[in-house]
Amino acid sequence: MTRQLERCAFRTMERLDTTVPHTRAYRCRRPGGAPVVIAWWDTFAVADYVEGKTVEIAIPWEGASATQRAAVPSGESGAAVADPASAFPTSGLSPAGGHLTLTLGADPVYVRAD
Repeated sequence: MTRQLERCAFRTMERLDTTVPHTRAYRCRRPGGAPVVIAWWDTFAVADYVEGKTVEIAIPWEGASATQRAAVPSGESGAAVADPASAFPTSGLSPAGGHLTLTLGADPVYVRAD
């Protein structure tokens, strides 16, 4: 987590509007203006949540592309993580209409400009 938020200017932290109940997204700027977003879905507050269920939210995005990275490793435990570099699944994102669409499950994600 600290590496993903490295050099964030926390005084510039802004909450982003989300339209899906119990979802949260915050943007922090880093030196040079590059944003980092952390987003999550408060699944514990969702009465009909079942493991594996996801929702999509749209966040405003100014860049040409971005990478979404899981904030929680994919293994069942630390011992199950053979390669730390691949423990946090990532996916490339392309904005449409000035927004990125994020898929959220039970774990938070980070979004950074490419």
